[in-house]
Amino acid sequence: MRLRRDSLLIKIIFYNDIAIILTSLMIAGILTFITFKDMDSETKRMTREKIKTLDRFYDFYVNSLEDDIYQMSNGGHLSSTTAKQTGEMNYSLLAARIKSQMDKQNFKMYRNTVITLIGYKGEILGESGRKDALETLTVTNSHKYLEFLSDRKYQIKSVYQEAVGNSTVVRISVPNYLDKNIREVVMSFTIEDTFLKRAREILGLDEKHRIFYIQASEIVGEEEERTEHFDTLTLNYDTFNREQDYLYREVNIEKEIYYLGIYPLEDAEGKIIGSLGIAISKTDVTQMKALVLLMIASITIALILFNSAIFGKIFYKMLNPLVEVAEASNRIARGESGISLKVQGSGEIRSMVKSFKKMVETIEENEKDLKEKNLKLKENINRIDVIEKLLLGIYGEEDIFDVIRIILRALTSEVGLGYSRGVFLRYSREIESLVGEYSMVNNSLKNGESDDQAIGTFRFQRESLDEIISYIKISIREKSLLAESLLEKKIIYYNDKSYKYNLGNELLQSMGFNNFIIIPIYSNDRDYGCIILDNFMKKREITPEEVELLNLLILNLGTHFKNKSLEEEKLENERALTIGKLSEKFLDGREMVLSKIYHLMEEAKAGGEDIAQKLIALEGELINIKREDSILTEYSDMKEYQLEVFPLNELLNEIYLENKEEISSKGISISLFVKYNGMVYGDRRELKKVFLEVLDNAIDAVAMNGKANKKINIILSKGRNTEKIRVRVVDNGIGMDETELQNIGEPFVSYKKDSAGLGLSIAFRIIKHHRGIMKFISTPNEGTEVKITLNDYKEENK
Repeated sequence: MRLRRDSLLIKIIFYNDIAIILTSLMIAGILTFITFKDMDSETKRMTREKIKTLDRFYDFYVNSLEDDIYQMSNGGHLSSTTAKQTGEMNYSLLAARIKSQMDKQNFKMYRNTVITLIGYKGEILGESGRKDALETLTVTNSHKYLEFLSDRKYQIKSVYQEAVGNSTVVRISVPNYLDKNIREVVMSFTIEDTFLKRAREILGLDEKHRIFYIQASEIVGEEEERTEHFDTLTLNYDTFNREQDYLYREVNIEKEIYYLGIYPLEDAEGKIIGSLGIAISKTDVTQMKALVLLMIASITIALILFNSAIFGKIFYKMLNPLVEVAEASNRIARGESGISLKVQGSGEIRSMVKSFKKMVETIEENEKDLKEKNLKLKENINRIDVIEKLLLGIYGEEDIFDVIRIILRALTSEVGLGYSRGVFLRYSREIESLVGEYSMVNNSLKNGESDDQAIGTFRFQRESLDEIISYIKISIREKSLLAESLLEKKIIYYNDKSYKYNLGNELLQSMGFNNFIIIPIYSNDRDYGCIILDNFMKKREITPEEVELLNLLILNLGTHFKNKSLEEEKLENERALTIGKLSEKFLDGREMVLSKIYHLMEEAKAGGEDIAQKLIALEGELINIKREDSILTEYSDMKEYQLEVFPLNELLNEIYLENKEEISSKGISISLFVKYNGMVYGDRRELKKVFLEVLDNAIDAVAMNGKANKKINIILSKGRNTEKIRVRVVDNGIGMDETELQNIGEPFVSYKKDSAGLGLSIAFRIIKHHRGIMKFISTPNEGTEVKITLNDYKEENK
């Protein structure tokens, strides 16, 4: 078939080729534009993330310095050691010691820092650090610094930055609680290569990117050699784009494009004294743009040639019937809805159009259904999250009615479950009625955000609920929804108007509840009341899933109330048990003594003889009561320990010499073996009580064994491969069985006559306070070994 020049087929092919070319070029242009824009946006995003990370790292760096200087400066051993060595406090030496400790911890971080001790009048008590950085904090500017510390905002941000000469000095201070003359311990440092190198590692910057610090328009720090051309950069902050506390700008330096991010540092007066900056190179982006442009151009040309040569003759036959179908598919792909199709063409094309039309209708129906389900799913997830946070929040509350108030506030909050109104009616067991307690109203309702829907409602239904609630009283003996909910312990809800149902009170009925739900609040042994919630002036309905979540809330709330009740019951039982033990141990014996004293008084009145002899016989029992009073007072007195460093072997030798003669007089052999001369840090007087109590128990046990060879050995040694000191008291007395060993540390438990049962309880508490361990190993009729383990004090551990 010969085609004419004006043939329709040629025109179709020609115009089709033009359309293909134009379409390809347009798509290529759009793709190029979008790709280039995304690349530029990626550079800006990267710069923003890096400068924010640099800001956070700067805060972290300062906080870590603050933590370290606080730990070092408030270690009591520094000041005490300095005072011992010199006889008086040498603050320069103290500052040097703190600086030395900081250098030991991290020399790279603290080698260029300065430690300054400031008194309460602003005087410089002592200073130590890098020589060229000393004396930047003088009496003159220390007063200004102390004013900054006295400001309330110091509690929020403790870092102080100031310009000193051509440098920016950063100061961090912590209070000193160990020396009354020192107000603050100040660490001063300048931002330089140590910080910048660490920041580069944290930010993960490549070599092509730059990080620097600018002071007085000059770049300082280890990055100088990497930013040798940056000295041509003029920092006019007005030319930068500001976002929050950061500045951004694109600059061209020596024919290389960078995107700058600047974090200005300000002094206490808000004046910019320097800036931390990063420069993200766009060299790779430019190269990538060229590569992408070349690739898109190549693909576009290939597609144009391919479509023109191969598919031109095919497309013109099929294009017209399928235009509408193609357009519809594109619209569906873009997420559009409400698409209508006209059935055109013939044969298979017509059938395909019909099928496609039906598919479009099915897709739209499915999409609508999925949107509704997705919305419900989001609402349920939000409700679950609210319930979870609510349950976590109430466990710290002690008062049950405070818990109910928190729950009601959450249920009527837009960030919570979003109910319009909530009313709590407290159950009064005295009158067996529900009494109005308080109400909560959603803020959107209070602020008039639903004014368009407020027509047909009364103002008191929104604004005066609390005034009305106090007059409401509903008997649970009369039939009503509220009584049913509380008595049957179930949630009742209706997606309807409340006037159609019996709420048990006309005043409550007048509030016009809409789509309402009644929630009973109860525990296993008590009813607390009911909560009524509704969707006033809202079209939202209450769903079964919502009711299930509220059921879960009620179950957890009941468990919470039950646990509170059990805790109170447990405390009451423990209190009663303690009082019973006190009565059994002390009061019974004292009653007998009082009875004897009373009889002596009666005899004295009657002129009886030998009263003095009987009083002397009673003296021992009175002394025993006095001793019990002393033990009980010591057990209940949580006094402060007087800690000191002392040799443990001297304390044991003192106890040995003081008691050796008395013990030997009882036919008991006592020996002291010292295998290690160690120091401990503790209360010497209290530890002596412990060893005496253990020794007294050993003496009593040995005295009762009936053996000819009665002996007690005290052994002081060092733990193997540990920094521990062990004291073992070994006797061959009557020993103890399993039951006695299990109760050995319990208060008021004793297996000796006329014993209060508190001695070993006090001993256990003293050893525990000294971070030690006391163990008993015993075999009946063979003997007992008591192991006391304490920390070995070392000078380097102080």
